This record gives sequence, structure tokens and C-alpha cells, in this order.
Amino acid sequence: MPRICARGIHHLATPLHYGWDMGRPRIYEEPRVATAIRLPESLRDELLAVATARDVSVNFLVICAVSNYLKHLPASGSDNSARPRRPRHRIKKK
Repeated sequence: MPRICARGIHHLATPLHYGWDMGRPRIYEEPRVATAIRLPESLRDELLAVATARDVSVNFLVICAVSNYLKHLPASGSDNSARPRRPRHRIKKK
């Protein structure tokens, strides 16, 4: 029996009767960029559950959430734009 390896696997071209484009039509105006972000596992799981329940993609939910957040973000020069300070650890005096 001949040995089979990954180098021997050849993918067939898309049959012409399917047409040249197999994916969904693009419905956005500007080019998209793939970006990796790190999320806590619990947040990722919650995001996936909500996307599944609403029958949308996780990507769609993330784009909507970030877009909505940026629309409601105060201008960078305003008083409301100051980042909340992290509580400092106080050193106890002896």
C-alpha cells in the first residue's frame, strides 16, 4: 500500500457550474482587516452564546459593540474622557 502524506493531497478547483465566487457577496464599503484580540474565556463563551441565540456571527457582535462604544465615547479633550484611576496600594506606615 502506498504511503499517503499531506504533500500528496491536491484540492480540486471549484467546478465552473458553481461560478467563480463561492462566498457570500461583500456588503461593506471599506476593506476589512483581520485583528486578533485576547478575551477572557468567560467573555468569549458569553459572546458565542449570545451570537448563537441571535443567529449572528461573533464578528458581527464585536463590530457592533465596538462601533457603539466609540460613538458614545466622549471627545479626548473633554473632562469626561479622563481614564478612571486605578486605586493605589497604600503602604502602611509602621
